[in-house]
Amino acid sequence: MPVPQQESHSDDVLDAATVAELRDLGSEPFDLVYRQFLDSLDESLTALRAGSAGTPPLTTHAIAALAHRLKGGSAAVGALALADVCRRLEEAASRDPAWIGDALSDLEREAVRVRTRVVALLT
Repeated sequence: MPVPQQESHSDDVLDAATVAELRDLGSEPFDLVYRQFLDSLDESLTALRAGSAGTPPLTTHAIAALAHRLKGGSAAVGALALADVCRRLEEAASRDPAWIGDALSDLEREAVRVRTRVVALLT
């Protein structure tokens, strides 16, 4: 069962309402939330890359757990398309491991879009 791709557009990288809510917290908390998210994103991607390359290999359970954690963090900062990709990776790892590679590729692409947008927010 293929993991369906979701078409995305440059204006939907971050949910505007979520960004506005986080801005209402103030400049310092806003920056902290997004910087922590970027750190978590980097850590998760590093672990997934290494695990998919077999250094050391990750179990499908570990992949699903990483995807689940990243899904929650992504949704919390308004990266809804990234959260959806994480959901698909989690499902692939849990139900159809043959699609993990495709889902990881989608995750890499969407992570670049989100990282670019978040960095722009912070500068």
